[in-house]
Amino acid sequence: RAVGYSAGLLNYFFRGDFKLDYETSGTPGYVLINNTGEKMEGDFTVYYDNDTINEERFPVWTGRGILEATMGDKTNTFDFIPPSDAKEHGKYVIVFRGKMGNEDGAVAGYVFRRILEITPPGQFVYSMIPGNSNPREFTQLKAKIRNASSEEIRNGALYAIAKYKTSTTQTDFTYSVSSPRPVSSLGSDTAAEFTFDFTDNPVPVSISDLYLQVIFRGSIGDENNAVAIGLKDISEPTPVDLFNNMDRVCIHNTWFIAGSPDAIKQADKNDDGIAEDGDVYSHDMKDIHIKFSPPGTAVYASPDDYSYYVSSLSAGSFKRVVYILADCKFNYSFYNKWRPPDTANTKDPFTHLDDVSLYSGSAVKNQTEIISDDSVYSYPVYYNFRGIDMWWGSGLIYENPSYPDDAKCEWEALH
Repeated sequence: RAVGYSAGLLNYFFRGDFKLDYETSGTPGYVLINNTGEKMEGDFTVYYDNDTINEERFPVWTGRGILEATMGDKTNTFDFIPPSDAKEHGKYVIVFRGKMGNEDGAVAGYVFRRILEITPPGQFVYSMIPGNSNPREFTQLKAKIRNASSEEIRNGALYAIAKYKTSTTQTDFTYSVSSPRPVSSLGSDTAAEFTFDFTDNPVPVSISDLYLQVIFRGSIGDENNAVAIGLKDISEPTPVDLFNNMDRVCIHNTWFIAGSPDAIKQADKNDDGIAEDGDVYSHDMKDIHIKFSPPGTAVYASPDDYSYYVSSLSAGSFKRVVYILADCKFNYSFYNKWRPPDTANTKDPFTHLDDVSLYSGSAVKNQTEIISDDSVYSYPVYYNFRGIDMWWGSGLIYENPSYPDDAKCEWEALH
């Protein structure tokens, strides 16, 4: 009898049955759903555990509200900035404190751990659009999705949601929701690549605080109409900038106009009008192939393996080639040909070079981050080259070799 009473007491104190869900229609966001059959009135708090030795627990959202006794009654949608130092991204502990039924001071809890893992697609960047697009919007995003929970996921649909802020002063998120992708099953061993269509709700270029969220709704384990959620902090739209600075050449620590008589004279040892001692001529870049790859993998661009192609970039010109959405770190490579301008001196002996290069890239980060209950703002810094603001983390400035090799010229002198 004592055991029976104690079991009943435990059931009474742990009778609170509510769960975390996600709405994709209307105003997207998290909701709490009441399954207790009793009215819940009080404070709801969403916690996460950080990735430290102590595994400290911090709140990421707190709201006061009422869930009526009606089964399935739910709160209005809410959202929060996902913590960047979470031990398990997407896992949350939700705690209710307040009045449940006729009991004051009641406590109930719920742990959400139905998590989707999001990783870059085969092309490595999630999306890419030409720099001169009009309007400048992303209408497709690609990503690999894996079921990171222990339950079987089947017979449902995937939605991708880009949540972002349209200015650094905006408080609430703005949402772009993709068309649904039917899914018969989602494996836990291997990630599957999906293309999400944002044509009806595109993602603009001029935004901050961008996150990619993927929602599955369907059958999970024994539950129908269940959700699994994945979230990835991806880069803000990142420009790939190219500047062909080979209309200038650094000679004896001074900038000269490349290919000019004054420049040629500096490297003309035979007084024959040809600078055979150093390449002081102007060059156009032709057949530029650009390749993006993971930070731990060096993949060089080639005419057979590339992410984007630019036919030419004349000496003295700038081009914002593409905008990309990517992870924070990546590799990027250029394969290109140096060629003389159409009007160049035909006696130029330095005109037929094919070149390939590889760089460590860094995407734009323009967002507020939550680290153990503290708010930290990260913002991008561009540099100005010859009057043009360029992004340093994914671009390239083509330059002639200096003459002699140890000559140095400051970029500021070109302004």
